[in-house]
Amino acid sequence: MNNTLRSFLFPKLNRRLGIRLAIVAAAAYAFFGTICLPMKVRGLSMSPTYRDRGFDLANYPAFIPGRKSRGRLLD
Repeated sequence: MNNTLRSFLFPKLNRRLGIRLAIVAAAAYAFFGTICLPMKVRGLSMSPTYRDRGFDLANYPAFIPGRKSRGRLLD
């Protein structure tokens, strides 16, 4: 394994790496907590479209309460 690949896969533990990991963790927490919510499908009510015990991501801003009405397509 050459030095470039080794340094990419196994970086030195220093302050710069810690700050980068903290920023990535905060961005992932914000993204998956407010925009793209992970959810697990339970039951067979949506059977042909979603499988039981499947894993999906929901677009949270599209389902803000009071913004959507029955029969209206998403903007």
